[in-house]
Amino acid sequence: MFFAFQVPLVDVRCFLQMPHHRVKADPIPRAKRRSPMVDGDQPHGFIRSFGPIEERIRKGAGLFWDAEDAYCEGSHAVRFASLMSKGRMRPGARAIAAVQCMFRRFYANEMCVSRFEIGLRERMPRGCQRFSRDYFQFASECLSLQVTANGVQNAKQLPAIGPDLAALYLRSTTELAGKLVKPTQSWWVGDGSPLGFLEYGENQARTLPESAFALPIGSSDGLKLDFARLPIGNRLVGVWFCRVAERRANLDLLRRLRVNLFRLHSEIESVKYVTHRFLRGRLFDDISSEEAIRLERYLVKSRKLLRRRQRYGVPQEPILLAVQECNELIADGVTPTLLAQIDQVLDWIKAEKLRVFGFLPRIIVKSGGVATVDIFSNISGSTIVNKSVVENSFNKVQSKLGPEVAQFIKAVADEVHKSGNAEAGQVFEAFNEELQKPEPKKSLLRTFWNGLAAALPTLLSLPGAAESALKIFGLGS
Repeated sequence: MFFAFQVPLVDVRCFLQMPHHRVKADPIPRAKRRSPMVDGDQPHGFIRSFGPIEERIRKGAGLFWDAEDAYCEGSHAVRFASLMSKGRMRPGARAIAAVQCMFRRFYANEMCVSRFEIGLRERMPRGCQRFSRDYFQFASECLSLQVTANGVQNAKQLPAIGPDLAALYLRSTTELAGKLVKPTQSWWVGDGSPLGFLEYGENQARTLPESAFALPIGSSDGLKLDFARLPIGNRLVGVWFCRVAERRANLDLLRRLRVNLFRLHSEIESVKYVTHRFLRGRLFDDISSEEAIRLERYLVKSRKLLRRRQRYGVPQEPILLAVQECNELIADGVTPTLLAQIDQVLDWIKAEKLRVFGFLPRIIVKSGGVATVDIFSNISGSTIVNKSVVENSFNKVQSKLGPEVAQFIKAVADEVHKSGNAEAGQVFEAFNEELQKPEPKKSLLRTFWNGLAAALPTLLSLPGAAESALKIFGLGS
């Protein structure tokens, strides 16, 4: 028998405008990039207190998910109080198979979704006869194992390690000031409800409790899926039970089933935590900030996922659709509640955009999943104004001088576009190209602005034209 267990972790620092001192790198880089992850002096990357970054050997199970091709080896993060007995038993003795840890892995994407997985299996002491144990008992024993995380000395049962793991990951991915970790707040990284997945053979079957769900998936491929909540300590832990017919089981489908169930669970727990934290207190103040754009992009994609439309622009494979149907059967009304919370946050963002911009910028999802705010849709295809050049200037001015001055750049672009004045368009392009340089020349900025005002005098009547121009000149040297 094989038992997999996961704890979802949610890192909301990518949505925060306040200083959070997170290390400036992807949590786990794509294996193909081979770039360092946390500490730049390490050639292959690692997470402090967790372990090194490894490339996933068998791929394809997470084809429709991001960040499934590499993981962090997590043997240093979670330690077991006891597993396989080190003593030798008399040959021929009857024994219950001990529990052996096969892997401890941490997965994280470039946004907020991450999870810690543990794989356990039965191992029989050499020379001993197996004492029968059913799969329900094995799952309960695995969940009752005593473990430690975050350097905590007191051992806890496996489902209770979520808060300690979240605290460890927060500390391990925060910049150091000398030998000390810079200040953090505990809610920046949270944990979700744990989940288990058990694979067992036909000869180990027994009747599940009356509360278990029988789910229609994989019967033609030698698989039978059930779900039950097991009482472990003072909590109920959800566990998927998958019976595997040894001769006709589709093992590739079995693996993809487990990966999709775990990843979908992590995504749902992440949406729960992010919307909860946002509704308790705003994560950012500036609606035009990169963090606000990132949150809107994340929630729009999460809403599509929950509505079972597509994932990252690719139609979902049948196994994922089946997994989503199974998850909805056991979720007991969670999905409609989550969708309502997502809509509540997106409605707030929409209202703030109308208040700040006076119109609704559009979110454009480009190749690779990168999203930008398209507030220059009215000059798309213009023969007078170079849209990409104006966007770069807008972003630089917004980051250096704030949204008011950035809106002035947009207003100038609109006026030049409306005028149809080719000479003004050329001067405006030269002005923007100079503005985008690391150290623009103040004299050139003044010269280009004066030439632009001479070609198009209506620019001087724009609201705040003089003040905004002076602030832009101040960027020059």
